[in-house]
Amino acid sequence: MKYLSEIRKNLPENCLFDKGKVGCGGTTLALENDEPYVVCVPFQSLIENKIKQYPEGKIIGVMEGVGIMDIKYYLREVKIPKIMVTYDSLPKVLSCINPQEFNLLIDEYHILLTQYAFRSEAINNVLNNFKLFKKWCFMTATPIEEEFILDELKDIPIVRQSWNDVLNTKVITVKCDSVKASTIKLIKSHLSGKIEGNAYLFVNSTKFIKDLINTLKLNSENTRVIYSKGNKIQLGIERGSTLDAPKKINFLTSTAFEGSDIYDEEGKIYVISDNTYTHTLLDISTSIQQISGRIRNSKYINTICHLFNTSRYNGLSYKEFKENQDELERTALKIIKTYNSLDEIARKDIISNNIYIYKSSDNYFNLDHNMMLVDSFNYNILNTYQVRVNLTDAYCKQSFEITTQQDIIKIKNLNLNNTESKTFKDIILELRKEKENKYSLKYDELLQQYSYDYPFLKEAINKLGFEKIETLRYVQKDIKDALIKIDNLSLDVKVTKRLNLKTGDFISKADCKKKLTDLFSILEIKEKPSASDITKWYDVKENRLTIKGKRVEGYTIIRPKFRI
Repeated sequence: MKYLSEIRKNLPENCLFDKGKVGCGGTTLALENDEPYVVCVPFQSLIENKIKQYPEGKIIGVMEGVGIMDIKYYLREVKIPKIMVTYDSLPKVLSCINPQEFNLLIDEYHILLTQYAFRSEAINNVLNNFKLFKKWCFMTATPIEEEFILDELKDIPIVRQSWNDVLNTKVITVKCDSVKASTIKLIKSHLSGKIEGNAYLFVNSTKFIKDLINTLKLNSENTRVIYSKGNKIQLGIERGSTLDAPKKINFLTSTAFEGSDIYDEEGKIYVISDNTYTHTLLDISTSIQQISGRIRNSKYINTICHLFNTSRYNGLSYKEFKENQDELERTALKIIKTYNSLDEIARKDIISNNIYIYKSSDNYFNLDHNMMLVDSFNYNILNTYQVRVNLTDAYCKQSFEITTQQDIIKIKNLNLNNTESKTFKDIILELRKEKENKYSLKYDELLQQYSYDYPFLKEAINKLGFEKIETLRYVQKDIKDALIKIDNLSLDVKVTKRLNLKTGDFISKADCKKKLTDLFSILEIKEKPSASDITKWYDVKENRLTIKGKRVEGYTIIRPKFRI
């Protein structure tokens, strides 16, 4: 048996449903049965992928440009409505229907955890409203381990579908000195025919992809790029979709990891994990399980290759991480109790940047236990890449067959800079010219494009202006420092934002003191900092590492204490 429709007529009710394998037609079952359904998915691309597989008018996809009147018109025209919607737009659909007349499918529900940190509002749309529906089902082929299930879902029964034809996927793990250089060599080998087949590179970073496109001079003849429509970066190659014709080189970000059907008999899967881009470090139990079954008809369907390097975690054990997290939870609860004891007027004016505290609409403070789960889940991902044995163990736990490539790819000192790239000064001058030309329509588009590489750009232009940026001689550090000085943020958030240290980073005590000294000078703080002051803004583990043959004392960052 290949599809769920051969086993059951309907999805199970009011449960977390582990459908057992990707590509078995779980979403199709909801779209083709005889009951009204709202199918709630994480990405717009999944809606587009499904709609193109059905006759026009059978399904309505609630995306950008689809309004309430469009939904109401559709509901009048069809007997058995099938509505597909992203997590973000579920409230729009709820304003048009009686949910007691509809079943709800929450597809790829593991995303509720993996993207909670930066999509909490959209995810809470689902968590706060799913029980309004007649029947509901949370479905995935890659369920979250029970210890990480979100609070709102913990008591829901789990239904698992068993199969007797699940393929064992063989994983070739390649530990690289430089993941980017190794990926370049891989792409060249595919383009030259040295390696047969079409390369599908799953890498969750458009910046990484842009660097490769520029370095290798890739073009639309040999390369397809599939990434979120919400990301306005221009890569030099037109944004593609999973339904386009395959190319020799195919880049896919997380928008295509989940649920999309890809067809290419010559497709070979490569997973790219580079520790300098932490969001490319993928969870083996969810993202890589999804990726392994993404190309439905490939003759290489049971093999993937994973290029990776070790993570930045430096000697931080899970026990130490949990002890620190427990202490942070105790502190958050004390803060919550104090804040909530105040009257409403006082509570309204208080802002908490503690990462484990959130403020509800009625101005009461609460412990965000789901954020704690996300924190632990992310530790597990990063720790998986610490050494090869961790990665191998994680694959074996998920029933992958491991093949380790011993001849580690070593390509060093490869110049990846794009010589045609504009300098930061050139970009500012171009934007200023377009801004001052009242007939130009390009300014907003260019600003959005350049803001990908320079996230502070829009804020700098709006708050400092072009003349001040010129006075600062277009020096990015000086511009960022000027922004921090005028930023209407608490001192703690300003310091955390400027230091910009990530979980797993190691900073020596000498570097720590220097960075804080420079920052205190910028912020006109009169005190003289010591290295240990880092503990005011970060949870850390004091550590000692060998760097270039010398023992260096410093701190491993566990997490920032403040939301930025």
